[in-house]
Parts: sequence; structure tokens; C-alpha cells
Amino acid sequence: MEADRGSHRTSDGSSTAVPLPVDRIDMPDCYTFVADMPGLRQRDIKIQVVQRRLVISGERRLPGDPGSAGNSSNQRQQHIERRFGQFSRAIPLPADADVRGINASVEFGVLTVTVHKQHIGEL
Repeated sequence: MEADRGSHRTSDGSSTAVPLPVDRIDMPDCYTFVADMPGLRQRDIKIQVVQRRLVISGERRLPGDPGSAGNSSNQRQQHIERRFGQFSRAIPLPADADVRGINASVEFGVLTVTVHKQHIGEL
């Protein structure tokens, strides 16, 4: 059975094979972006800034695919409802975001990316 790799359109107009909803929290000294990443490790996720956009990308592999967690050579998928495949999300950063200092962590399947704000004199 083939996994559903249909396109999903996000609120910012980008398209992704696997939906990637991201929350943005505006704090006094930083912006925090939070996304659910079930089954992924930090090394499976790429975080970069391209043209003042925070780009989160990676691949959610189907169990049994080479390199995926839970790989077993004798298993056969009977019914698949979860979405697998590559994902990429580009989120425009606010003007006061300091792209030089970005921290990311994954804990319990939740990605948290912190982007510090520049002080008014640094803009």
C-alpha cells in the first residue's frame, strides 16, 4: 500500500507533502516556534535561515524503510493513515529577529526553535 503523499497548503502559502503546523509565540526577548515532530530525532530535522525565512525541513520515514526507527525486514504495512515523506516549511521572520542566534531542540517529539530579538539600537 502506498503512503498518502498528497500536498498540503499551509497558511503562509507554502506546500508540503507532510503537513507541518507551526505555532509562533512572541516573547519580550525572543520568538519561539513550536512544531510536533513525532518519531523524529533532532538529527533528522534541518533548521536554517534563507532570505530572512526560518526553514524547517526533514523527512518522516515510513516504518520499515531503511534508516527509519523500527525497521524490520519481515514486516508488511497493511493499512497506513499517518503521513510520511519529506517536509519543508519556510516561515517569514519578523524584522527584529536576530538570525545570528538561533537555538533548536527536540524533546518528546516536539521541536522548539528560539530566535532572539535584536535590541532597537541593533536594527
